[in-house]
Amino acid sequence: MYLNTISGVDDVVKSTNQYKNIKQISYKNRLIDKTNVVIHSILQGNNHLFQSQKTKAVPLHHDILINQIGTGYQNVLNILLDAKIISTDRIYKVGTHSRKYRLTDTALQGQIIKAGVLNKTTIKKLSEFRQKELTNALKDTSMFKIFKSISNTRFNPPSDIKTYLDGLIGIELNEKRQHYERFYNQLIEFNDFTSIKQYAESDFYLMRCRKTGRVYNNFTHIPKDFRKYLISKDNNELMELDLKNSQPLIIAFMFVQSLQPTTADYNFKNKYLDKNKVKVSKILNTNYHTNNDAVYNEIMELINDLTDGDFYIKFIKAKNDLGFQKHIKTDDRSEIKKHALKSFYCYLNKYKSYQEKTLCFMYPNFFKWLYNTKLELGKMSSKDNNVSGNKLFAHLIQNAESDVFIDGVFNRLNDDIFAWSIHDSITCLKSDKEVVKETIAEAFLDRFKDVNIKRSTIDKLIR
Repeated sequence: MYLNTISGVDDVVKSTNQYKNIKQISYKNRLIDKTNVVIHSILQGNNHLFQSQKTKAVPLHHDILINQIGTGYQNVLNILLDAKIISTDRIYKVGTHSRKYRLTDTALQGQIIKAGVLNKTTIKKLSEFRQKELTNALKDTSMFKIFKSISNTRFNPPSDIKTYLDGLIGIELNEKRQHYERFYNQLIEFNDFTSIKQYAESDFYLMRCRKTGRVYNNFTHIPKDFRKYLISKDNNELMELDLKNSQPLIIAFMFVQSLQPTTADYNFKNKYLDKNKVKVSKILNTNYHTNNDAVYNEIMELINDLTDGDFYIKFIKAKNDLGFQKHIKTDDRSEIKKHALKSFYCYLNKYKSYQEKTLCFMYPNFFKWLYNTKLELGKMSSKDNNVSGNKLFAHLIQNAESDVFIDGVFNRLNDDIFAWSIHDSITCLKSDKEVVKETIAEAFLDRFKDVNIKRSTIDKLIR
C-alpha cells in the first residue's frame, strides 16, 4: 500500500523533536505515515488539477482525523504547518464546517511521489476506513449503479503511450505531461480490478458531495483526451450524452417557477439548504415584478435563446453593443462561456461586474430575480456564519442538477443498463443511447413538471 505525498516530507518529520523523542522505530514510521495521510488527503481533493494548481483547500473532518491519526492529530498537523508544507483557513464550526487545509506553493515546488506505507497500523486503519467508505457509498442505489458501470469500464489507450503523449503534449516532462501520466497509470491499474476490495485499497474514490449532491470519482476528472479511449470491459463502445446549457436552463426554469401562483416545493442534499428549505423556497418563489406580461415575454425569449437560439452569441453581441470590449475582450464563443456563467454566479459587490451588466441588459426582469435571490440567500446565510449568497445559489443549482442527473436518471434506469455520470452528462453504451436519452428527458421534465415545456424541446437538447 502506498500514499501520495511530497518528496522530502519524511526528512522534515525526522528533523522534529517529536520524531527524535520516539524510541521505537515502528512508532517513528507511524508518525511519518500520519503526515503522509494528511498530504494524501489534500492531494486527493486536488486530483483533477495540474501540480502547480493543486492549491485548493480541502476539509479534513475531525472524525476522520481521529480515525486515521488519533487524538493527537493536531501535533501531526502542526509539524506540517510549522514546516510551511500546509496552511489552513482556521475556520471551523461544529456540524457545519470542517477546517480546510491546502498545500503551500513552497510544498508544490517539490515532487509528488508515491510513498510506501511504513507501519502495519496505518495499513490496517487505511484499509478498514477505505472499505467502510466505499461500502457505505454503495448502499445508495444510484451510487451502486454508477460504481457497477465504472468498474465495468476499461481504459484502452494507444499501445505506444509515449509516442501518443509526445504528439499530444510534447517530449518535455512538464506538469501537463506528468498529470496525464499519473492518470494513465491510475486507469491502467483499474483495468485489472475485479473486486470492491481492490478499488477500496487503491487511489479509487467514489463520493457524493454533501453540499451540491454531485457524484465524484476518478473518471469525473480524467483528461478529455483520454475519454475517447474508454470502452466497456466487454469491448462495447461508449458515448457521452449531455443536456445543452443545463445550468442556465435550470436557473431559467426556477425563475419561471417563481412566477407561478403555487409555490414550488424543494428538497435539498445540502443540509443547510434543506434545514432552511422553507426560507429558501420563499426566496426562490418571490415575484419581484408587476408587469407579468413583459416578464413572461422575456423569460420565453431567454428559454428560446438557450434551447433554439444561441445564448452565447447573443451575449457577445450584447456586451459589444454596451461597449464592453475592453473589459470582456473575447468574441470567441467557447471563451465567452466562462463570462456568461460568471454573470449568473459571481459574487455580489456594490457595483455590478461587466458580465452582470451584460446579462441585465439582455434580460432585466430575470436579472432582477437572480440578483435578489442571491442577495436574500446571502442575508439568510450571514446570520448563521455560512457561505456567501452566490456560493449558496451555486450549491442550490447543482442540487437541482443532481436531482436530474443522479437521482432522476439512476432511479429510472434498469439495473442492467451501463451508465455513469459526469455532472450534467451521462456516459453510456452507444447501443443504449436512446434509452438513456429518454431517461434524461423524463428526469428533467419531472424535476420541472410545473414549467410548461415541450418534451420535443428537451429531446433535441440532449446529445
